[in-house]
Amino acid sequence: MDRAGTTAGWSAAGRLGLVCLLVLILLPLATLLVPSLSLDALPTPPPDLTANEGASPGSPPDVGPVPAPLDQKAPKSPGPDLKATVVRPDGRPLAGARVYLSRSQSWVHIIDGAVNPQDRNDKELVTGPDGTFVIPDSDKPFLVVVLGDDAFALASQASLATSPKIQARPYGRIEGQLLVGGRPAANQQMEIHAYFRDESAPFCNVYLQSMATTDPDGRFTLERIVPLPHPRISRRRTRLWYLDEPVRVVAGETTRITIGGNGRPVIGHMLAPEGSKGPINFAVGSVVRIESNRPLTPYPLELVRGKVNRGRVNPHDVKLSEWSQKWDKSPEGIAYRESRVAGEIELAPDGSFRFDALPAGDYRVSIRINEVAPPHGPFDRVVKEFTVPAFSGPRQPDPLDLGEIRLTLRKPRDGQPAPDFQVKTVDGKTIRLADYRGKFLLLDFGTMWNDGCVLGIPRLNEIHERFGKDGRFAMLSLLMAADNEKSRAFVAAKGEPWPQAIIGPMSNPISIAYGIDDELPASVLIGPDGKIYPHKFEIKWTINSLARVLGQWRPPGPDEFLPREPATPGSP
Repeated sequence: MDRAGTTAGWSAAGRLGLVCLLVLILLPLATLLVPSLSLDALPTPPPDLTANEGASPGSPPDVGPVPAPLDQKAPKSPGPDLKATVVRPDGRPLAGARVYLSRSQSWVHIIDGAVNPQDRNDKELVTGPDGTFVIPDSDKPFLVVVLGDDAFALASQASLATSPKIQARPYGRIEGQLLVGGRPAANQQMEIHAYFRDESAPFCNVYLQSMATTDPDGRFTLERIVPLPHPRISRRRTRLWYLDEPVRVVAGETTRITIGGNGRPVIGHMLAPEGSKGPINFAVGSVVRIESNRPLTPYPLELVRGKVNRGRVNPHDVKLSEWSQKWDKSPEGIAYRESRVAGEIELAPDGSFRFDALPAGDYRVSIRINEVAPPHGPFDRVVKEFTVPAFSGPRQPDPLDLGEIRLTLRKPRDGQPAPDFQVKTVDGKTIRLADYRGKFLLLDFGTMWNDGCVLGIPRLNEIHERFGKDGRFAMLSLLMAADNEKSRAFVAAKGEPWPQAIIGPMSNPISIAYGIDDELPASVLIGPDGKIYPHKFEIKWTINSLARVLGQWRPPGPDEFLPREPATPGSP
């Protein structure tokens, strides 16, 4: 044992001995001073209430909760229990069904008709002969999932508050066929996945996943499907999932679907960086993700235009939430979501990739290579935008070849001189990086397809409102898109008063030079000396960082949310 350990050990032993000595001295003394006080007369602690669980009639009466120690908070008493009843589609009780609860920030994960035990945060319940079960702590938000042999049910806290009776429905079923290159594909794993939540039970979630393998004719069957909203079906390839497609599942019915067979193949080939020494196994730690080149949710820009984040709760957030909920349930929203295409595959060891069938539309592909240890690998991530033209005819068209795509080595950028560039703003002015020498320049990189770039507009407005009048600070927004009527309308709709430029789709020379990929929104701060500040700024943390850099930092007010102070004073 080292010296510090020996000292600590003797110190603990010495303290214990001192306590024992004081007890031996003071206990007899206390007995002499107060004769009625003895060990036998000391108050008896209340009995352990947990020992009486399930006790028979005649057990000792409940003496009340045990007081919590002074240094601990008393445990919160559980809420009321709720008795609910599940009935079959014909009205008879659904007996012996398994019941699961999704509580706050938890999942009920249904895999092939059963619930993953690792995802349970409540014990499994079982309905009785009369279809009843009891929900403990029913005052806390929850969702109920009931899985019987031939019927299922979903219920929310809000619906059970209206009626404790739950109507079960029969499972859905899917019969499908997978085609690859217009031919049946055998021995392929098919998977359906869907997600469910309810506004009355925030952070409570139900997730569905079911799998099957295609036969020699490419056919597969998925049984016992809980018809959650907006399910999608896809082909799995190793650890990733292939292009998924929407599918309609109806309770008590069989849905028939053909996957693939329509669309145009897309191929490409990655190349090693210039001057690379030695071969590269492109399959190691690689992901090729392809998806529709559009926002997941097309938030209207008028809901964020001119808005500023000044506190924890912002009025525009409420309007955005109301719009989003209405959009999700509208026919336009459902069609928009179902027409989205997305999928992931791995690169072949030689750097080639192929997606079998893409319908006509605009897409982007994001390629990550050798990323075996987070957050990044040795190469810059590649993002490429492209269009699959419309096609017609009885046979599948020839592949769309994205060509050879050259990798670039990731290099350190923090603390290095900012790469020079020249852009023309949407109002026709030419701007060079050298124009900002002697100032702090915040470069804002954004796209039209990233939701965060739209939702981050109020934060950028706040930065401009707070620091825009400081002569030592400037902002420049760079939209990564083709310079056309659509992108210019997008810039105008944002309504941001600082300079705006459109620099071409990803990956363009400026985004490559600054290491900007599809992890968006992204900002880079350049110091007065022309060097990049010690990390890539994230918009949500930039307010406090800029305040420190410019010497304007102050403690946040009661209604403000600013990030934690940096560990080193004066650093962002």
